[in-house]
Amino acid sequence: MGEGETLYQNRRFDSWPDDWLSLSGVRFEHCEFTNLSLVEWETHHCLFDRCDFSGSRLNASIHRQSAFLNCTFTHAYLFDTAFLACKMTGSAFVEAHWTGVRIQGGDWSFANLRHARLPKADFSMANLEEIDLDEADLSDCNFQNAHLRRANLRRARLNGADLRGASLEGIDFRQVNLHGAILTFLQAALVVQSLGAEVTE
Repeated sequence: MGEGETLYQNRRFDSWPDDWLSLSGVRFEHCEFTNLSLVEWETHHCLFDRCDFSGSRLNASIHRQSAFLNCTFTHAYLFDTAFLACKMTGSAFVEAHWTGVRIQGGDWSFANLRHARLPKADFSMANLEEIDLDEADLSDCNFQNAHLRRANLRRARLNGADLRGASLEGIDFRQVNLHGAILTFLQAALVVQSLGAEVTE
C-alpha cells in the first residue's frame, strides 16, 4: 500500500490482507488487530493510535519510524520483532512475549514494559521518561544519552548496562540490580543519593 493513501478509524480486522504485508504512511485510529497473524509484517512511517494488538503474532515483523501511541499488546508474540526509531508513547505490553526483540532508540515514554525481557536492547538517545520497567531484564542494554527521568526501575536488572550520559533524575534505585553497570561519577552520586546517602565533596 502506498504512502499516505488511507486513514482507518474504529475498524476491527478479522484477517490481514496479503497486500498489507508492507505498509508505508498509513494511519489507524481506534482499530482492533487482536489474535491476528502479522508475521513478517513491515511498517514504515505508519501511525497506530489507541489500537489493540492483544494476542497477535508479530514475529519477525519490522517497524521503522512508525508510531504506536497508547496501543495495547497484551499477550502479543514479539519473537524477533524490530522497533527501529519508533514512537511507542503510552503503549502497554502486559505479559507480552519478548524473545529476540530488537530495539533501536525511539520514544518509549510512559509505556508499560513491566517484566519485559530485553537484554542488549539499544535505547541510546531514546526518550524513556516515566516508562514502567518494573522487574524488567535490561542486562547489557545501551542507555547512553537516554532520557530516563522518573522511570520506574523497581526490581529491574541492569547488569552490565551502559548508562553513561543518561538522565537519571527522579529514579529510585533502592531495588535495582546495577551489578557491572557503567556510570559516570555524577550519575553514581545520584544513585547513592537515591539510596539515602549524603554526597559531599
